[in-house]
Amino acid sequence: MAASLVTRGLINEDLFFENTGELWVVWQKFKHLAPSTRETLKNPHFWTNLETVAERFEKWMNKRAPEALDVLRKIVVGTPPPK
Repeated sequence: MAASLVTRGLINEDLFFENTGELWVVWQKFKHLAPSTRETLKNPHFWTNLETVAERFEKWMNKRAPEALDVLRKIVVGTPPPK
């Protein structure tokens, strides 16, 4: 639901992204399931708000802290960050 608020412009993106990164983490965990889930459910729009917000968050973060998401992605997917 929170992702749909962002995609419809009902909450300021900067405000949302400054206070949450959880949707991006969730998408990192689930994005590999999206194609098969969309096919199984016969719903090509399933999780699209989550996907859209995660992509926007990446662009937003990369402007502010270009290397941060690479480190976080390694943590989220189970690879330890570089020392």
